[in-house]
Amino acid sequence: MTSPEDMGPRTFLVETLPPVRAGERIAVRPADVRVTYDPALPAEKMNPRWKGLVAEWGDFLAGELSDLQEPVIRRAWNELVGLGPGSTPAGDDFLSGLAAGMLWQGEDVPFHPVPGLTSWLSGEMLRDAFAGGIWFRAKRLLGALASEDPGAVTGSAGSIADWGHTSGRAWLAGLAEALCRERTG
Repeated sequence: MTSPEDMGPRTFLVETLPPVRAGERIAVRPADVRVTYDPALPAEKMNPRWKGLVAEWGDFLAGELSDLQEPVIRRAWNELVGLGPGSTPAGDDFLSGLAAGMLWQGEDVPFHPVPGLTSWLSGEMLRDAFAGGIWFRAKRLLGALASEDPGAVTGSAGSIADWGHTSGRAWLAGLAEALCRERTG
């Protein structure tokens, strides 16, 4: 990553990468990498003050993300893997937000996607999410949701909503699903 905003599990911060031709590999020795980001979920829990705001993020599943609505309503989580627009399909982004929210609350994630049904990057993103690894922007939002600071909540939520073409909005909808939907059974 070249920006601290984009730090995530298994990433490291660099100023620039050397010139690389298609198909070439870059080798980075772990001894040369300084740890700058801890991707573990924060220990705080959501301040109930923000539940109404967070619930509104479910509305992001309209318009270009409407293909996700039916599987979400039915809780057919595995149908979301690889579904929707984006280089990390929006369904995968939703599932990452859902997993982060469930784990943040100390709950089990209700499904485990089958590997190979989505892009490599999305598969790795899902693997990290299910292991409790979270991206910097998302970790900052969870910290804000535990606070009383409306500026921190809206600023960090806006940073995620603007992330990628649809990724941030789908992730926020998944988080809203985890934090606001009534549990059954």
